[in-house]
Amino acid sequence: MDSVEERTIQEIRGSYIIYLPKEWCIKNGIRKKSRVRVRYAGPTLFIEALNEISNKKVVTIQIHKMNEKMLQYIIIALYLLGIDKIRLISRRNISLKERRVIRRIIESFTRYVISYEGKNFIDLSCSYIQYDIWTSIFKVFNSLASILNYFLEILTRKDKFSAEDLEEIEAIDSEIDLLRHDFERMFSKSLINLKSEVNLDLKSQDILVRIVIIVERMIDHLNALARLSVENGHSLDAISTYIAKLNSTTNHIIKILENIRDTKLYGIKLNNFNGVIQTLIDIIQVKVTFHTFLERDVIIDIVKYHILRLYDYITDITELLLDWIVKIYYIDYEHMLHM
Repeated sequence: MDSVEERTIQEIRGSYIIYLPKEWCIKNGIRKKSRVRVRYAGPTLFIEALNEISNKKVVTIQIHKMNEKMLQYIIIALYLLGIDKIRLISRRNISLKERRVIRRIIESFTRYVISYEGKNFIDLSCSYIQYDIWTSIFKVFNSLASILNYFLEILTRKDKFSAEDLEEIEAIDSEIDLLRHDFERMFSKSLINLKSEVNLDLKSQDILVRIVIIVERMIDHLNALARLSVENGHSLDAISTYIAKLNSTTNHIIKILENIRDTKLYGIKLNNFNGVIQTLIDIIQVKVTFHTFLERDVIIDIVKYHILRLYDYITDITELLLDWIVKIYYIDYEHMLHM
């Protein structure tokens, strides 16, 4: 159970002293000469017991009590929560078919690997990931840009999507799903353990996780549009202008993210703050205009729905970026100046 209390700082021989809560010390085996890890970010100080055992915890799942889909969602949820070790156990011997299902689940949706297995159990452990959060976030947006360019190329030729085109988009979609799981896991571990595997504060991590989730939903809608063309023969020629605008907006967002990355990594003040804010405001305001244009254009309702959702989502991303940039400019950078 979490506990919050105020304590008074003491000064002894020129050093500042704070007494640790006795209950916390007992619970974590802290005694005289025990070592702790001290971390700080801005005004926040973290004290972590080095013999803390939560990372060693093994979650046990009784798999004979559940079907394949239930097992899939539970394993994904535990991955997102930051659990490193899972034991899958059954009252009976685990069949070859069940083992194949488990392998498919962990390979498709997580980065767990099978570390050990017996007749009636399988141990999973998370393969170590050295998070490069900026490489990952740019990979997410470059994937979105690739799909939009793919759409534009096909629409320019006035072709319909083929089954091969759809497979390629679905492959990118699956890759983004896994990256989204990685981002959520990273954030969960930061919240649970009060320490980060990446050099970003919790608010910044929260914004990135929400952005990646939104991009994943955008790709789902693009996937659905391609599927309409393949399976129902719907022409998508009328949406080329909207796709081009989405592509242009995505490229603007990538440049803004590069600006944020340089600020976060190197402590450089945001380049052209007013210009960046105005660009984001312009993107937000375009949404209203495009809603009006869509109502006028002759586009079937299901296609119109997907385009509207895409513009809603790109606006959501823009608003999150605007909040993040204001935080960096007025709070993070000002704090750095006074350190």
